[in-house]
Amino acid sequence: MRLRRLALLALGAVLAALPAAPRELGRLSLDEGLSQSIVEAIHQDRLGFLWLATEDGLNRWDGARFTVFRNVPGEARSFPYNDLKCLDEDGQGALWIGSFGGGLNRFDPATGRVTAYRNDPADPTSLPADLVRAVRVDRDGRIWAGTQGGGLARLDPRTGRFERFRHDARDGASLAHDDVRALLVDGRGTLWVGTYGGGLDRFDAASRRFVHVPSDGGRGAELVDALLEDRSGHLWVGTWGGGLFLLDEESGRLVPRPRFARLPGERVKALAEDHEAFLWIATDGAGLARYDRKTETVEVLSHDPSVPRSLATDRVFSLLEDRSRVLWIGTYGGGLNTLDLGRKKFRNVRRDPHVPTSLGHDIVWAFHEDADGTVWVGTDSGGLQRWDRARDVFRGFRHDPRDPASLAHDTVRALLGDAAGNLWVATNGGGLDRFDRATGRFAHHRHDPRDPASLAHDELRTLYEDRSGTLWVGTYGGGLDRLERETGRFVHHRNDPADPATLSNDFVRCVLEDSAGALWVGTQGGGLNRLDRATGRFTRFRANPADPASLSNDFVFALHEDRAGSFWVGTYGGGLNRLDRAMGRFTRFTARDGLSSDSVYGILEDERGRLWISTNRGLTELDPADGTFRAWDETDGLQSDEFNGGAFYRSPRGEMFFGGIRGFDVFFPSEIAVRTEAAPVVLTELLLANRPVPAGRPVDGRTLLPAFVTYADEVVLSHDDDVVSLEFAALHFAAPQKLRYAFRLDGFDRDWIPTGADRRVATYTGLAPGRYLFRVKAANPDGVWGEREAHLKIVVTPPFWGTWWFRLAAALGLAAAVVVALRRRMRTVRLAAAMRAAHDAQMAVMPHEDPEVEGFEVSGVCIPALDVGGDFFDYVRSGEAGGKLGIVVGDVSGKGTPAAMAAAMSGGMVGALVRRGEPLEAVAEQVNGALRAKIGRRMFAAACLATLDPERRELAFVNAGLCEPLLRSGDTATYLASEGSTFPLGAGARGRYRSRTVSLSPGDVVVLYTDGVPEAAGRAGTPWGYDALAGFLRGLPTGSRTAREIRDAIVREVARVTGGSRPADDVAVVVVRAL
Repeated sequence: MRLRRLALLALGAVLAALPAAPRELGRLSLDEGLSQSIVEAIHQDRLGFLWLATEDGLNRWDGARFTVFRNVPGEARSFPYNDLKCLDEDGQGALWIGSFGGGLNRFDPATGRVTAYRNDPADPTSLPADLVRAVRVDRDGRIWAGTQGGGLARLDPRTGRFERFRHDARDGASLAHDDVRALLVDGRGTLWVGTYGGGLDRFDAASRRFVHVPSDGGRGAELVDALLEDRSGHLWVGTWGGGLFLLDEESGRLVPRPRFARLPGERVKALAEDHEAFLWIATDGAGLARYDRKTETVEVLSHDPSVPRSLATDRVFSLLEDRSRVLWIGTYGGGLNTLDLGRKKFRNVRRDPHVPTSLGHDIVWAFHEDADGTVWVGTDSGGLQRWDRARDVFRGFRHDPRDPASLAHDTVRALLGDAAGNLWVATNGGGLDRFDRATGRFAHHRHDPRDPASLAHDELRTLYEDRSGTLWVGTYGGGLDRLERETGRFVHHRNDPADPATLSNDFVRCVLEDSAGALWVGTQGGGLNRLDRATGRFTRFRANPADPASLSNDFVFALHEDRAGSFWVGTYGGGLNRLDRAMGRFTRFTARDGLSSDSVYGILEDERGRLWISTNRGLTELDPADGTFRAWDETDGLQSDEFNGGAFYRSPRGEMFFGGIRGFDVFFPSEIAVRTEAAPVVLTELLLANRPVPAGRPVDGRTLLPAFVTYADEVVLSHDDDVVSLEFAALHFAAPQKLRYAFRLDGFDRDWIPTGADRRVATYTGLAPGRYLFRVKAANPDGVWGEREAHLKIVVTPPFWGTWWFRLAAALGLAAAVVVALRRRMRTVRLAAAMRAAHDAQMAVMPHEDPEVEGFEVSGVCIPALDVGGDFFDYVRSGEAGGKLGIVVGDVSGKGTPAAMAAAMSGGMVGALVRRGEPLEAVAEQVNGALRAKIGRRMFAAACLATLDPERRELAFVNAGLCEPLLRSGDTATYLASEGSTFPLGAGARGRYRSRTVSLSPGDVVVLYTDGVPEAAGRAGTPWGYDALAGFLRGLPTGSRTAREIRDAIVREVARVTGGSRPADDVAVVVVRAL
């Protein structure tokens, strides 16, 4: 036993810290809004917000942006000084923050207000010194502050008075030193005090005395900078110059750790324990260390200028593992680094240019595992690689022009270990090789144009051995070959354009023999083929745009038959297909269903029957039993989001290999656990007309929020607040870009509205007076929805003339006016009633819900101007069997009662005619004549009449003087010119209107609108303009937004242009989005 211990000690004496496996760290800096690059302390509060003490104020991180709180000149309730050093949270959720020269500060997260506690030389119950290095809240809610030079102080928050504890050289039970740098309240409630010069003290609450803890570290243990109690109750001490110590409970002494390995540096600034019980040690100047106490090994993360995602700097000052298992690393001068400790168990294997025995090339095409566990890897330009997993060493086999028995070509596209134990190597340009593992020599099969029985082509893509032992070779341009092993001759299956029973295409990507013995061949551009080996004839399965039950795409890259007998086809561009072989019909699964991408590269099945699908946007896990998808990407630990066609392999043990552009991933599916921790969601901002509503400050004479909206229960708005937006965030910081949300406004929305991490805002326009409840929930990066919602009650008050008290007062006033001045009062009442009637008539024609149309989303809104105008929109179902939807958007000239009545009459006539199924041209001409006869030349209606045809996926329209519709298709936004007459309805005696039809593809957006949109103007009077509208729509990510979100974005932009005031002209907008 003694010899073993000596051996371990000898080994420890020569061991330096182990080099870290490659770890990629995230980074947040000033570019993301961090106020300053020196992060002294990190804390996560009860809601989940992350708080950072920096030398330029307090930062709050919500996963999307920083909110900074700092000194504001003239504001007494802001921080007195911005250089912050430490922080802790009390039982009421308040933060206690120590500063360098600004004393101790109590920060209220709900209001952003600061209460400062400063040193007063004349008051012995004040803070003893204004430089506070450490702060902790004890079980009784008292605040302990460690100062630099003033010793230790305890604050009673109820009285605001401090009790001081100072070093007294005459008293051995006093504080060891007046420079206090670290404080800890352990699980038993004991206070530990780390001093900078006197070592570690334990405070005895009963005697109010200090017990000094001796150490085996000499002077190095006297400069204490960090304290940590681990989950087992052990106390760890980090020192400046002495390294790391553990409190030995038996001897009561501090003993150095680690025992056998060495830390990268001895100046320890912070300590943290992660969820797997690893100890993280921050050093000033030597980077970050991870200490495995079971194996007594140390892994080091350090700054490497050549690695962009390495540690930002080797000076690390603060550490915290949050509830989503992300390690936050605060540095001195480098801002924040993040390390996701909860990432999936994907192992990345890639080339390291500094290690000659690493993978030979990062682009990987093929795999095979031998019975002894040796893995063979085919690379692009790196030849064939032999991976000794026990030693984690690669050996490369490359093409050598001087050696005819070397590998034929350095790009290896496919590998196959056959039943006889041969390893076959398919190259891209060198033909087919058979490798002798014993001698390391390669035998070649090459294309010889003089020999018709030679390999058809030297560029190969796939190899397959069927149950009879026949070897099939898929070539890139030469069709499908079958090798006759006895003679070494190849039998060719090629495409013959004149014979439909031949192979459909000579570019073969995959081959599979199904359980019934049929041989299936996937081609690049020719679809899927089934070979009848008895006759040599092929049956083709091709994509047919007119048949949704046909193959989705002719580029077939992967084939798989699962244990349930289902046959799966992976296509490049058409997603995943399941083939009913009896009926010859395909069922499609695409990105809309949950697939990571429609470009499928590989399909493997795990022991649970789930499919793992590689794409150019990560991996997708599909459970065929219930049709659920789960997506994994680079943020989960994959080599990258992009994989390679054909680069997938499942070993006999069930281990999976997927190759990509940055090496390959290897894993057991059973070890890929789903994150179960919830993503707590909070409201982060309330905006009116695109302007944030501040907490505790008036806006236009109203104080809407006494506290930040995160902490508010209710907000009372006016009926004039036409555009209301609520921003929200889920406080789960592992892969925040993968978070998902759903929100609804009870009393307005019929169902939950889903949205992604890039659209964390809900906008509502024209809310009617009443009471509403806004609710939002979130799903974590693995799609697990949390049970807790964030919510806000919203009360929209009616205009004063809509309240009961006004009506009563008006009635009494009217009675008095009748007695005093009947005639004058009656005239006033008639005018007011007319204006109100005009507004009611204008609003009466407006739909209150978005219509449901198969294959489309439609959403409209009308925002009245300062005066009653004549803008309107309406929907109507036609009487045709096709279920077309009629849409009318119009603007009647003039204002007041005549305009509103004309709008109501125009919309009503259009609706009646469309409902009868009249052609759009006839509708326009009949309404034109009717308005001309009934209203005359004094008034007319500019209108756009449109119909949506779900069956044909077309929009037809007639434009009678309204703004030209705007079409967003792909990356372009163009105006749709009208055909025939463009006179407004009622403006001419006769008008020959003509309709125009536009075919809409999925994702296309059409905007119908009145001139109040492009002519919206700010205080300077400059209109927004038609070009600006088109540019705005072009820059909007319409492909990922709903019609309502696009509509609301346009309305918000109009509000921004007008400076938040009500527009001078009505605004009517209808958005049509093709699904």
